[in-house]
Amino acid sequence: MTQQYPTQPLSTSDAAAGATVVETNVINPTDRVRWPAVIAGLFAALSTLALLGVLGTAIGLSAYDAGDRARNFGIGAGVWGILSALIAFGFGGWLAARAAAARGRNNGLLNGAMVWAVAVPLTAYMLAGGAARVADTATRAAGDAAQAAATDQANSADGQSVLDQAQTASARISGDAQASMSDPQTRERAAETASRGAWATLVALLLALAASALGGYLGARDTHDRDGRRLATA
Repeated sequence: MTQQYPTQPLSTSDAAAGATVVETNVINPTDRVRWPAVIAGLFAALSTLALLGVLGTAIGLSAYDAGDRARNFGIGAGVWGILSALIAFGFGGWLAARAAAARGRNNGLLNGAMVWAVAVPLTAYMLAGGAARVADTATRAAGDAAQAAATDQANSADGQSVLDQAQTASARISGDAQASMSDPQTRERAAETASRGAWATLVALLLALAASALGGYLGARDTHDRDGRRLATA
């Protein structure tokens, strides 16, 4: 889409001096979401988040004392994680809005929010892939352990006795775990812990969305040029 700015009428002195009229055509984007800017903001947010994460780990380990309660250490790590996410997504949203060709506060807010919208499924995919790799490694380790146990059983005269002891210990551990989970208080505590974790995750995601959108709103470029003429916003 092109926008043609009206020109000012020439004065008598300008006409006498041979002044010419120059018409400016400005090409404006038709789509409000600018993906190159969103991707740039996404990488900026992830890089900032990684940097702040390493900084928080260094500070936490430097200040850690063996006599401190693990709960306090966990709370501090959680607070730092939330602050890191707010700073990182705020910066990513600001950069996305500043780099986008679409001007205006609304367009900046939209492109800033898109940084968060792209980061969430990407992070979920990465976490799911990591969990799958961990599960695969654990399965292979269990298979190797079973094969080693079978080899020891074949080579040892007391193999059956060792196998019986292992089976008995495994059954005992499984029975203790089932008995623990059958306890109503244990199930209630587990449900409360899961509930608090889910609510905390939801609040953290919403805060990150707000920070990303606010960064985009603040980083949006002006809708007027240097001469005070209004530019198209979409």
